[in-house]
Amino acid sequence: MNNYTKYQNMSLKIFFSKKRQSFAILIIGIILTVAAAIYTKNDLEKQLKHEFALICNEIKTKITTRLHTHALLLRSGSSFFAATDTVSRKEWNKFIGSSKLNKNLPGIQGVGFSVIIKKEQLQQHIQQIRKEGFTEYTVRSTGNNEIYTSIIYLEPFDDRNQRAFGYDMYSEPIRRKAMEQACDYDIAALSGKVLLVQETDKDLQAGTLMYVPVYRNGLPTNTIEERRSAIIGWVYSPYRMIDLMQGILGRWDLNDNNTIHLQIYDNDSISPNSLLFDSRSTDAIVHTDKSVEILTIPIVFNGKKWTLQFSKSKGQIAYFQNKVFIVLFSGFIISLLLFSLLLSLLNTRFRAQQLKESEIKLIELNASKDKFFSIISHDLKSPFNSIVGLCELLVERIKNKNIEGIDLYGNLIIKSSNKAMDLLLNLMEWSRSQTGRIIFNPEYFDMVACINKITLLFDELAGQKSIAIKNILPHKAIVFADNAMISTVVRNLISNAVKFTVPGGEIIVSAMEKQNEIIFSVSDSGVGISKSSIEKLFRIDQSYSTTGTNKETGTGLGLILCKEFVEKNNGVIWVESEQGKGSIFYFTLPFNAEQQEKCIIENAVSSVTGNHDNSAISGLKILIAEDDETSEMLLDIEVKTFAKEILKVRTGVEAVEACRNNPDIDLILMDIKMPEMSGYEAARQIRQFNKDVVIIAQTAYGLSGDREKAIEAGCNDYIKKPINKDELHSLIRKYFK
Repeated sequence: MNNYTKYQNMSLKIFFSKKRQSFAILIIGIILTVAAAIYTKNDLEKQLKHEFALICNEIKTKITTRLHTHALLLRSGSSFFAATDTVSRKEWNKFIGSSKLNKNLPGIQGVGFSVIIKKEQLQQHIQQIRKEGFTEYTVRSTGNNEIYTSIIYLEPFDDRNQRAFGYDMYSEPIRRKAMEQACDYDIAALSGKVLLVQETDKDLQAGTLMYVPVYRNGLPTNTIEERRSAIIGWVYSPYRMIDLMQGILGRWDLNDNNTIHLQIYDNDSISPNSLLFDSRSTDAIVHTDKSVEILTIPIVFNGKKWTLQFSKSKGQIAYFQNKVFIVLFSGFIISLLLFSLLLSLLNTRFRAQQLKESEIKLIELNASKDKFFSIISHDLKSPFNSIVGLCELLVERIKNKNIEGIDLYGNLIIKSSNKAMDLLLNLMEWSRSQTGRIIFNPEYFDMVACINKITLLFDELAGQKSIAIKNILPHKAIVFADNAMISTVVRNLISNAVKFTVPGGEIIVSAMEKQNEIIFSVSDSGVGISKSSIEKLFRIDQSYSTTGTNKETGTGLGLILCKEFVEKNNGVIWVESEQGKGSIFYFTLPFNAEQQEKCIIENAVSSVTGNHDNSAISGLKILIAEDDETSEMLLDIEVKTFAKEILKVRTGVEAVEACRNNPDIDLILMDIKMPEMSGYEAARQIRQFNKDVVIIAQTAYGLSGDREKAIEAGCNDYIKKPINKDELHSLIRKYFK
């Protein structure tokens, strides 16, 4: 074979190799597209909920602002009376006319004045008003009272408002209560739900009234007794609720963005009797349809409470879900275009014989995707092949009743499963980081407690190689960082140290405070790293992976993830190593001395006041909410030592029902992803009627932000799958010691 033929064959091999990589990139692009569509759908649902809450709060703000504006108007009317003691009907008409109610405060029924009349002055008062031209005027009241009131001014003085002329509001209990509150506390007071005397048989509406007291000029009003002695009447406004809400909100319900059902209730009662306003004029009070989203917001005005209940059909999300399909479709198109572009590039490069230069550019462009594909095709496949093969051997041995070696096979399966799980966790975190989907949630937490917790996870693995793990750490080290990200960093560094330390060696985890940062280090007495290899450790475009002292394999992805996460938390990471003598990996995090001191004090107080017996726990009634049969069985085994009774359910709906029927449940192990209702929603509903039961969320995802979601939903704590027995037992002791 001549040199030309050899060169041509080599070129063909490179070409077809790159072509296979192009197909791999297409597959990865499709996978990432599906993931992007899922995340887009979730983001849109969150956005819709956020927009719904914003609209509801905007409506609340409008109503609150208008009520305070009405109070200012009534207060100015009260001041008008107080300034002169006598205000004529003409002066009142001119005063209200200058306010331009229809323009400035649309929806208000009117502004009036109700005067107090003693029993012995009643007839004289009636004659006085009749002399003003109102020959049929009288005071309309109920019963024989010592004190009467009468509406003598009410502008605009139209046909509807004339129906209230002479009405004694003080003789009606609901109105009287608001009038007394206004008098006693010198406030603008809202009444409860009433039927206004202005109402006719047509367009009947619920009503309410606002009162501001008018005191006699010159008299003291410092105490309740003084104010009761000085009161001469009230400036007030009656409101027909539909008119008032239309004046405040306009036709907001016609807007596509505001297809929201608003109901306003008097006080806390959600019932037809307390309904003040219904934007859709329906009698539907209780929403039982799960597709309806409900938000309840209170308004408190000078001690008077209104309850605003907003409801919106979740079916409206379907419109936005179309955008998810647009993202999905666009992603497929882009992936195909990228695939076509890469094929075109390869063909052009092959024809032009410029393989080397184009290959370098392609590697630079697709370093991340090549790394991802390599890990999926080889490193992830390998442990699963081992697990499948070992399981087949194990089943065959058990079937033949030959138990020799099954403990070895079982340990090998556990080892391969842990390796696959570690790799999957790193892949998930890395892919989320690359797509910008990872949630950065910094908080103050104790790094020492975090390290001690993670170190426990490696006790068994290190024990298999007779490796001692020593923690040389301060009592506390409070840092401000993302707990999940930093836990991933520590887990990877300790895992690598165990992997590359010779049997019988030693690993030291330490921390040292320096100015405004803490330097953490993980050192091992392992095989060490050459200087040329150190430069490749944290680079995605450089492939570096080596086997451990017991032939353990790695991908190099863990350290790349560590670098991204440490830098995300305003730290730096580096390594010092010498071949044959071991390695020390360092990383820094910002340190807050003031927060450190505060936590130490709180811990000291807690140790004095909260010294509980940590003896063995038993007699708990435990509910396992888990839809996976295997996971349910494992949990049952792990908690039996603590339980007197174990209940099991498979859905979130069943979990809520079980808690209603068993109020004495002590502990719930709540799977987050279940059919019919998620664990988050189940926890929220349980918290509505049971505040004391301990709920521990469990999820197979184990991603940043999951713990915060669990706590927000009402869970006490959170544990990720596969569940570590020691970690689960530690959590149970934490809440039941």
